[in-house]
Amino acid sequence: MARAERSTARLLARGWLRGSRPWYRGASAALAAAIVLMVLVSGTFSGMRHETEQRVADFYTDELRVTPRGAGALPTGLLGVDGGQDAGEAVGYMESKGASVSLRYESQFVLSRRGLVEAGLGEEGQFCVDAPGQAGCEEEVIALGSLVGVDLSDEAGLDPIRRHLVTGRLPTEAEAESPTVPLAMSVDRVARFMTAEEREGVPWPPSISDVGHLRFEVTAAVLEEGGSDIVRRPARIVGLFDTDVQVLDAFTVVAPIEHVRELNGHGAGDPVGNVLVVHSGVGAARDAAREQGWASEGPASFTHAYLGQLIDVLQGLSLLLAGSLFLLPAFLVTHGISRQLATHQREVAVCRALGVPPATLRSSMARLAGHLVLWAVAAAAVGAALLGLLLHWALPRADLPLPADLHVGWLELAPPVVALGAVGVAVWLAIRSAGHLDLGSTLRSL
Repeated sequence: MARAERSTARLLARGWLRGSRPWYRGASAALAAAIVLMVLVSGTFSGMRHETEQRVADFYTDELRVTPRGAGALPTGLLGVDGGQDAGEAVGYMESKGASVSLRYESQFVLSRRGLVEAGLGEEGQFCVDAPGQAGCEEEVIALGSLVGVDLSDEAGLDPIRRHLVTGRLPTEAEAESPTVPLAMSVDRVARFMTAEEREGVPWPPSISDVGHLRFEVTAAVLEEGGSDIVRRPARIVGLFDTDVQVLDAFTVVAPIEHVRELNGHGAGDPVGNVLVVHSGVGAARDAAREQGWASEGPASFTHAYLGQLIDVLQGLSLLLAGSLFLLPAFLVTHGISRQLATHQREVAVCRALGVPPATLRSSMARLAGHLVLWAVAAAAVGAALLGLLLHWALPRADLPLPADLHVGWLELAPPVVALGAVGVAVWLAIRSAGHLDLGSTLRSL
């Protein structure tokens, strides 16, 4: 008997499908398009956030960032175990806990293409300061930002920065012993140190030979020990990087850790530093930092502190668009199934009068809805895969305010899954409404 009912349900479903095949195809296509848009829109916004956090991690946090006191850039204090200031002991302590770390010394910097005294006095008592978030000036005099001192013998700490170089290189260990500070800065930053005529005269981005004539003076605005003058050193460019994150590029300059120590009043060989970036063993590193009273934070929170509004806008837009698209398939299927039930009302009434159980009729309509959703999911999987490959190729090459790529994880798959659940609920409600059919009135209208 159950087999006969299933055969009847399949027969009814095939008959109704043949009678409304164009609508079912159109509904499947619309549902597939909605699913593809949900996945790709969510994946694109997630990719922008993911890529931005990755660039920030390469320069400032890696998997985890440990600082002596508070979180954020330009930390105060120096790392050391049990209140000391020997960063080598801090590194050894972290490694003994099972974490892989790199030591850095971060400092504020003041950088000038002219001598700092000359720049400060300026012509007619004026000077121009170019800091992140400001428009700068055509012929920049003084720039402010974060000087990241890296250990040039630590390849694990250098590799994340090195992959963003577009020309030149990072400083070498030999240059760390030179009195001139070798700098790696962003393409955007070096452009702001050049006049319009200089920029027009070189290809872009420029090679190191194109900007090798530029000479700078750099300081961390720290007084010499026992003196009345600030520590300042000549500097030159050895490498240019580009992360596509404007704030990061405008804010960051990389130099050997030895020079950053000197600019902050320490000896080049003093074992001091104020940042540990953790490459692996994050859990152990967090526990060790907590034991020592150090602050720790990951790339997401660090990025949010400096690009928080932009990240929040990306998340908000992603949720808004996913929610809007979520309503489309639910409405479409609810309306379509209800319309089909109304169209086939007489057939349903006749089947009921002939003794076909209501469960068989509900099973027939559920089969139709199932085919609709199955076709839509299959088409969406193919479409999302093809368009995803195209976006994965195109987005990193696009000129966008932030680095972009397609990043689809479990979170990005949640909106289409919820939408399909809503479709299921809509089908159930539409089929359930057919159970209230007035059989006598419908038969009398035949």
